[in-house]
Amino acid sequence: MNTLLVLTGLPGVGKTTLRQAWINAHPDFQVVDVFFFVRKYLDNAGRAIVENFDIRGYRDMYAHLFSQSGNILLEIGTNFPRLNTRMLKRFQDNGWNVVIVLCLLDRVEVRRRHSKRGTADRDIPYREEYYAQRIHRNFPGSYRAMCPPRGLQTRILDMSCEVEKNVQHLEYALRESQ
Repeated sequence: MNTLLVLTGLPGVGKTTLRQAWINAHPDFQVVDVFFFVRKYLDNAGRAIVENFDIRGYRDMYAHLFSQSGNILLEIGTNFPRLNTRMLKRFQDNGWNVVIVLCLLDRVEVRRRHSKRGTADRDIPYREEYYAQRIHRNFPGSYRAMCPPRGLQTRILDMSCEVEKNVQHLEYALRESQ
């Protein structure tokens, strides 16, 4: 069975750190990060070139994912929850084991981590005003509201825990979901 493990959360919550630890423990998973599909629609400051152009990056990502099989760890942010839940439901309807992980952490700590990290893993500059817009999204509320009616499984992950512990939580969630 194909597995799609989806990490979603605010910037700076620790998704990329968790992803790296997961892949070290589970090299059979391929990684897909929405950023690498969205970035071509962003200017050098990290803003969408034209309003809502970054949704095209999400659509490009899903087109790519539909051509894949096997075990995939998908890292997305908090943008476009309606599109994401609709597309993830299509995977589930096509026989995939889809588990959406809501990565949660106190917003003060998220802001601290994000500003400390800056853009170490990205090549666009850190801009506080854009980050402030992103951190005020209705997350995880939008996913909590949209997933159950679509029959999508969600798991809450406390990102203040050690990353190795969170890898174990994800392993348990996948075993439980099958």
